[in-house]
Amino acid sequence: MKRFLFLGVGSALLFTMGGMGSAQADNGPHSITTGIANGTAVTMVSQVGADQCANCHRAHTAQTSTLTLQAQPALCLNCHDGNGSSLDVVDGKSNGLTGQVAGALRGGGFTNAEIGSGAASKVLSPISSTGRYPVSSQLVPVVASTSVTSSHQIDGSMTGTMWGNGTSGVGQTGVTLECGACHDPHGNGNYRMLKPSPDGQQYVISTPGATVVKSTATTVNIPDQPCTSATVNKVCQKAYTTVNYWDVQAVGVPLTAAEVAVNATAYAAAVAKGTTASYTAPVTDGFLGGVSAWCTTCHTRYLSAGASVVTGDATYTYKHRSDEQASNKPNCIQCHVAHGTDAVMTGAAAAVSAPSAPGVTPVASYYANSDLLRVNDRGTCLMCHTMGAPTVTTP
Repeated sequence: MKRFLFLGVGSALLFTMGGMGSAQADNGPHSITTGIANGTAVTMVSQVGADQCANCHRAHTAQTSTLTLQAQPALCLNCHDGNGSSLDVVDGKSNGLTGQVAGALRGGGFTNAEIGSGAASKVLSPISSTGRYPVSSQLVPVVASTSVTSSHQIDGSMTGTMWGNGTSGVGQTGVTLECGACHDPHGNGNYRMLKPSPDGQQYVISTPGATVVKSTATTVNIPDQPCTSATVNKVCQKAYTTVNYWDVQAVGVPLTAAEVAVNATAYAAAVAKGTTASYTAPVTDGFLGGVSAWCTTCHTRYLSAGASVVTGDATYTYKHRSDEQASNKPNCIQCHVAHGTDAVMTGAAAAVSAPSAPGVTPVASYYANSDLLRVNDRGTCLMCHTMGAPTVTTP
């Protein structure tokens, strides 16, 4: 089994790692409220300290510089291995504890995953007036747990490559990663406690056809999902579990102000053209609106607003579009999972090499890697693209 730190087109990190209690990640031991404004209520701090601070910290016998009991990921996995939190990121499933829905985690797992990578399918409708076969459904089912074939390495010691980071070459090498590189363990109001600026990112961007420039600290805020136990089955279920790994929506995640503005502009343009009857908002939820931008705070040279755009980059010269803001459209998380995948690569699919500059021999150990993809044998391509004349199944 090969493990890589940063894989593929902006492989988004630990999206499904939540806390206890309600469906939001900012709750339980990850966020402590010790009072109410204006003195209208009193919190007995003696009653919450043991359940929250002492879960992770020691004042005098800590084992890390942040005064934690253990180093990461062992500290985090005290709960997130299925023995504390509802969310088991080791085996890639929600065990249904604390009122959550039992099932597979959308982001896969670090050791095992329940992704039906070898059973992916789609249904095509009859040919349309444009000469295309519309896709009416796409399915990557949930299956029994199997070992992952690639994952983000989070042990804080193994080194890997942050693909596409930097201004030249294949990316930044010698990178180590742990849970806290991407998550704020004390909560920050963001989706799955994701840090707006993950640790280790180099804050570099390349302008197509122009000089490479260094940006200011790139921040991406994805608002947390306002869920309660009463709505978890309706609004939040897809955020934790799924019956279709190809469905990447997180219904209910609020839009940011920028995303609201994008929708408003698009709607105004539709009104001007008289096409409001067929108008579809470009942003369907706050998660899809921000996830590709978040992934590419580290994988800085992967994001692309169009296909076959000449970038001026010797290594990443042409790139697949990766910034669509709707489900079943090209964005980072549509093709890749966050934690780890059980997809396998055989035949020609196993001959794909790591990114390399022209004339440079690619990394040999990379061959046959599954790149956190959702479907076996690079089948993610055919989940959207139809090759040849298909046998059409009418839904």
